[in-house]
Amino acid sequence: MLLRYAALGEQTGVEMLSMNCELITANNQTARWRALVNKTRGVYSGLLTTAPNGHGHQNWVEWFDAVDVIGVDLYDHVAGDTVAEMAASLRPYVDQLESLHRKFARPVVLTEIGYCSGGCDRLHAASPADLAKQADHYEAVFQATAGKPWFLGAFWWNWDSDPAFGAGDACLNPAWKPAEDVLRRYYRATRPKPAKPSQFTPACVGVGTCTC
Repeated sequence: MLLRYAALGEQTGVEMLSMNCELITANNQTARWRALVNKTRGVYSGLLTTAPNGHGHQNWVEWFDAVDVIGVDLYDHVAGDTVAEMAASLRPYVDQLESLHRKFARPVVLTEIGYCSGGCDRLHAASPADLAKQADHYEAVFQATAGKPWFLGAFWWNWDSDPAFGAGDACLNPAWKPAEDVLRRYYRATRPKPAKPSQFTPACVGVGTCTC
């Protein structure tokens, strides 16, 4: 199945392909992953990464040297009420990422990272303070990783594809929220924001309580 997607990625010019996403136990099968990486390179010429969980599970992966970029899905708890406090809470995780970079001599990307607006509870209507805190979390990630030449950036989870906007949206989606303004500033967005769609409740990814 992976080779099928790798071939499709090659045909469509995909820049980077992940070997898996959060397969905690399977990631321990180092020899098999090395063999699969070699097969994948036979049909795909772009960059290869993989995306283990954070929470220490990234340290279980012993085949990061087989891919081009170390990937980690980072959802570890971030403490603090201000950007400075959040950035300080993030730095130990950033140090752990740098240790992986040094061990395997590969750059690092956050294959997933994101923060809810509204306490990660979909039964809660996000307040202006909730939305501001989500934006502060985004800002803190940029500050904590600034000046790290081995750090390639982050894939933010998640930008919902449904064209929805709700004033009390407690999803991880940053669209039409202060968090989007942080992204636009750091990525130097030049196009104007799309207009907000008609108001209806967004369909958050998953069910129950959001990732925190």
